[in-house]
Amino acid sequence: MFYISFLVSKIHYLDLLVYRIFNGFVQGFIISLIYSLIVLWFFGIHSGSLFMRYWMFNWLSVMILGMLVVLFTVNFGPIANSLLTAFAILMLAGATIQISLELSPRFYRYGYGLPLYHIINGGRHLLFDSHERFALTVGVLLIYFGVFWTVAIITSILWMKKQERQVIEEKQKNKTDKKRHFTAPIARH
Repeated sequence: MFYISFLVSKIHYLDLLVYRIFNGFVQGFIISLIYSLIVLWFFGIHSGSLFMRYWMFNWLSVMILGMLVVLFTVNFGPIANSLLTAFAILMLAGATIQISLELSPRFYRYGYGLPLYHIINGGRHLLFDSHERFALTVGVLLIYFGVFWTVAIITSILWMKKQERQVIEEKQKNKTDKKRHFTAPIARH
């Protein structure tokens, strides 16, 4: 227990944020590399420039979906899994996986505003050259990433500061309890 309290005083919330951000970037980089190699091998594509574009697009996609998970888990705590599952179902329903949104009922047009729609259409463009607005798709995904990243950093800082305040209040409470314990008069019978 002594070691943990010693480390808590030395590690600041900024160090944790930098570590979490760096760790997320590296993990997304490696996961997208493996996924891109498998998919391009499966389709028999051997173009180096297409591989680099597909890899970087997948890296952006993994980072966005990872930021979604971070936002849900940091902000919603114990119910994050249930909410994230419901949100994933909504994204899949509106992401034009089976039929295009133009042919679907109007209800599913909310999919235009979700990141999975743009991720799938960007992948279709790179693999099959079937989506003509690739620059728009990448721009929308970059905006999503910037917004998610900013919100995740702000909420992480707020939660960490709240936890620091709780630790300080608990330490002060423990000190006052110890003082009361040692200064209490001894009762004689």
